[in-house]
Amino acid sequence: MSNQTSFNPTENNEYLDNSINLEKPHTSCLICNENLTSSSLYRRLRVCPSCRYHYSITARRKIAMVAEKGTFKEINKWVESNDPLKFSPKLSYKKRIAQDQVRTKLNEAVITGTCRVGGSNIVLVVLDSGFMGGSMGLVVGEKVSLALEYAAKKNIPAVALVTSAGKRIQEGILSLTQMAKTVIAAKKIKDKKVPFLVHLGNPCTGQVLSSFASMGDIILAEPQAHVGLSSLGELREIEGKHIDSEHVSETYFKHGHIDKIVERPQLKNQITILLDLISPSFTLERKKEPTTKKIPVLQKDPWETVKLARRGDRPDSKFYITQIFSDFIELHGDRISGDDDSVILGVGRIEGQSAIVAAQQKTVTSPETYDPLRAGQITPEGFRKAQRGAKMAETFGLPFITLIDTAGPKLGIAMEYKGIAGAIASMINQLSTIKTRTISVIIGEGGSEAALAFGISDRVLMMENAIYTQISPELGARTEMNETQGTYDIAGALKLTSFDCLDMGIIDGIINEPTGGAHLHPTESARLLKMILIDEISELNQKNNYTNIKRRYKKFRNIGDYNNKRGTALKNEISVWRKGISVGLKSFRESKD
Repeated sequence: MSNQTSFNPTENNEYLDNSINLEKPHTSCLICNENLTSSSLYRRLRVCPSCRYHYSITARRKIAMVAEKGTFKEINKWVESNDPLKFSPKLSYKKRIAQDQVRTKLNEAVITGTCRVGGSNIVLVVLDSGFMGGSMGLVVGEKVSLALEYAAKKNIPAVALVTSAGKRIQEGILSLTQMAKTVIAAKKIKDKKVPFLVHLGNPCTGQVLSSFASMGDIILAEPQAHVGLSSLGELREIEGKHIDSEHVSETYFKHGHIDKIVERPQLKNQITILLDLISPSFTLERKKEPTTKKIPVLQKDPWETVKLARRGDRPDSKFYITQIFSDFIELHGDRISGDDDSVILGVGRIEGQSAIVAAQQKTVTSPETYDPLRAGQITPEGFRKAQRGAKMAETFGLPFITLIDTAGPKLGIAMEYKGIAGAIASMINQLSTIKTRTISVIIGEGGSEAALAFGISDRVLMMENAIYTQISPELGARTEMNETQGTYDIAGALKLTSFDCLDMGIIDGIINEPTGGAHLHPTESARLLKMILIDEISELNQKNNYTNIKRRYKKFRNIGDYNNKRGTALKNEISVWRKGISVGLKSFRESKD
């Protein structure tokens, strides 16, 4: 049974305005030798103003760092354990606990409670590495589980601020089993589709990281924080070398395990925006009249369209995102092995409506080195990264929008070993049944499997001068005609323009571009795209997920279905035949009368 006690930061001498902390305050930075005595940033948040090194801070200071003043109420404060294994080395376990309680003024290594952050009510879980290293024993496991279960029951977002190192060996196997307990509790909050954010401090290793701390929907981390299952000492022993720079949050970010590196001064603001975005209360309503008037698109020269779609100065996904979405926060990584810069994943607002965006990004470093046949190629990590976004959109009931602009999937033996084929199939499968509204827009080049995997949506649209093709015209000419001179003819034969794709029923609509192409008027092009997206989202908002999934299945099931067209023609003939018989019978009856 939870026990709530009021908690006021201004009444505790371990809060921001006091120098008492987990570690003794330093007069100069241990890293860069900067004078810290006059730094308010160091005094409040223990961050060096020069090199930005983050020193250890207490759980109480962390609470004051994110919670609105006077709103924190501790829960489950009096949960405690009585040395279940009677562990007795030189210093008894009970005495070590008592010493840490006196030194830290905490009952255990975790504080749990409720508070407000930026106007949102949350459940806060804060670990303190100053108490038994922040390791997880029976009490920590129980309090974390109770807090997450409380968040699930009350439908309140949970935020965990984690610093932890080592194992609570004094509690043996009972300590180990707390990992299962906390993961099950974290699964409960996920099943209720309640947001769970995690911020990793320095250090964050061991059983805590390999349990509930890795279950967050979004995982943030402090810069240069030591992160990993193994401690730094264990890795040094195993690897036989110093690996300090390889065991930090930036490295884990690079390998796809962390969404974003966030410094302490920005943490409260980032949590506020993220919770506001993924816990939305506003949805776009359907307008009586469309926002934009659609101008009929005429067939254009296919090869000229290919060249327009591939232009290096054509507006890319990054440009459209900045022009269309507000409060956009980019997320990173596939949570398995890496991150792919060719896929931008994030959450933002369009006209007040929150949405998850997965956008393919072509990077043009210089016109001389730009290769249109390889630009924006997607790796297995990129497909899995986009799938993370799709799952998040489904969990929180947000529209999932994909922007497509790629030459295709990245090929090579390394990609095969990483499972490129399986990643593509998995994404197609996921998007075909995802329980939320989905929109895909081909803004430039829609190349083969990479375009298709991102384009399984309720509404598939193309910019006027975009292309959608199974194979590049150049490769098609070499394959079909054994020459490169046939590129122009192959471009026409591939039926790759927006006009062709609409005519064949591959896409649902075409978005007009300014005269001459989007590259001549990029801002106007972004405005036109935004208006169409608003119309499409508001339209899809009126339909339930079951209807959207059913229509999505039917649409892709029937694309290019010759038998279906024959069936339609037969039905039309039967209808005409029936009407003829009806008219004949009527005439016969009238003649008899």
